[in-house]
Amino acid sequence: MAFEVELKAHLNQPEETEAKAAQLGVLKGETLKEDIYFRRQGDTAIVPAERFRLRREAGRTVVTFKQLVEAAGVEVNDEIEFGVDDAHAFFQFAHGFGFEPFVV
Repeated sequence: MAFEVELKAHLNQPEETEAKAAQLGVLKGETLKEDIYFRRQGDTAIVPAERFRLRREAGRTVVTFKQLVEAAGVEVNDEIEFGVDDAHAFFQFAHGFGFEPFVV
């Protein structure tokens, strides 16, 4: 099973970092990602405990569910992903199981 390691950093001077990255590599272009997040109907928490994402990107639609665990002060995400052929049908499926889209 493959897994992804991701590091997120806060930059004090993002322009400087972007300029340095431009010197080191080649910009391949932009990618448009369209995300729809789902939560249990009626859950009004800012970060719902039960949530998942439907993402459309480069002609693909993928559902992602992340189980968040904190270990020794580090956030570890166990990520489950699978492709969906019909986003509209999946939307109806999610609604049928009590999930609704929400704005992050």
